[in-house]
Amino acid sequence: SAKDSLTCSYTILPKTIALVWTGNEERVYNGQPSDVIAAVNQESLVGEDTCEVTVENGIAVDAGTYTAKAVKLSNSNYALPEAEEEQTCSYTIAPKTVDLVWSGNKDRVYNGQPSNVTAAVAAESLIGDDLCEVTVESGNAVNAGNYTAKAAELSNTNYALPKAEENRSCAYVITPKTLEVTWEQTEKIYDGQPVNAKAVLTNLETGDECSAEVQTEAGVNVGTYTASITGLVGAAAGNYQLGEAASVSCQILPREAVLSWNGTSKEYDGQPLTAKAEISNLVEGDLCEVTVENPEEILPGIYTARAAELTGRSAGNYVLPEGREVSCTIGKRQAVLTWSGLEKTYDGAPAEVK
Repeated sequence: SAKDSLTCSYTILPKTIALVWTGNEERVYNGQPSDVIAAVNQESLVGEDTCEVTVENGIAVDAGTYTAKAVKLSNSNYALPEAEEEQTCSYTIAPKTVDLVWSGNKDRVYNGQPSNVTAAVAAESLIGDDLCEVTVESGNAVNAGNYTAKAAELSNTNYALPKAEENRSCAYVITPKTLEVTWEQTEKIYDGQPVNAKAVLTNLETGDECSAEVQTEAGVNVGTYTASITGLVGAAAGNYQLGEAASVSCQILPREAVLSWNGTSKEYDGQPLTAKAEISNLVEGDLCEVTVENPEEILPGIYTARAAELTGRSAGNYVLPEGREVSCTIGKRQAVLTWSGLEKTYDGAPAEVK
C-alpha cells in the first residue's frame, strides 16, 4: 500500500572490539589474588566513547595455569569478539621455590636402628599461615655407610622444590661401631699344639651376625705369641670396626714334669746310690732327660736324691715340680758267715770254733 512504502527498518550492529589484556604476566605464588583484566583497545572505540570489560576467573590465587575470560561489555554499542581465543587470556602462577632445612643428618655410629633424616620447608619460604610437608626418600638407612637423602615431593602445590640437585638433597654418614673384644684361650700348658685364641665380640647389636677371624703367630713351644683379628665375617660385618683390642699376647707355659724314679734303694755295696728319674708325661716325640744329683754317701742309711736339671731338645717346654726330691735307702748288707774248727779229735783241749 502507499502507507507501507513510507517506512524502512534498519539495524545498527554493535562494533566488535579488540581486547588488551594486563596482569597476565607469569608470576610466582605469593598468596595474593591475581589481577588479570581486559580493556577495550582504544582503536576500537568511536570518538569519546568508553567501554568497560567484565572479566571472569582473573583473580586466581594458587599456583597453576588459568584462563581469564571477557564476558561482558558496559557499552552495548560494542561487542566481544566471536572467537573464543579472542575473548580469553591464559596466565600462570608458578609455584614458589622453597629452601629446605634438614635434621637427623649428623654423623652417627651404627646402632642397628634406621636413620630419621627429614626435611622441612624453611619458615621464611612460606607465605602467611601456609603449611607444606616434605616427603623424603632414602633417609632411613640402617647400615654403616655414606648416604644421600632426597626431598622428593611437597604436600602443597603452591611450592616447588629447588631445581639444583644439591639444594634438594642431604648427605649423611653412619660410621661403623667399634667392637669390644673379650679374648679367650690365650694361655695354655705346653702340649705340642699352638695356642688357639678366640675373640668374642661382646657389643654386637641384637640379631647381628658378625664374628672375628683370628690368626696366631706360628709356634708350639713355650713362649709368648701374638694373636690378631685379621678380619670380620658375617652379614653385619660391614657395620663394625676393630679398636685397640684387635690383638692380644698369648702364652704357652711349661708343662710340669711328672717324675718316675728308679734305683732309689739298694743293699750296701761300698758304692754311692745312682737313682734315676724319667718324665712320664712327655708329649709324643719330645726328648727330655732328667739330671739327678745323688748322695755321695756309701754307708747304709736314708738319703735324698734330687732332680736337678732337665736336658734335651725339648727341655725348654718342661719344668721340674716342686717335689723334685726322693728318699733313697742304702740297706745293710747281710753277712755271710764262714765257720772253722767245727770238728776235731778229742785231745783233752777245748774246741776252737771260729
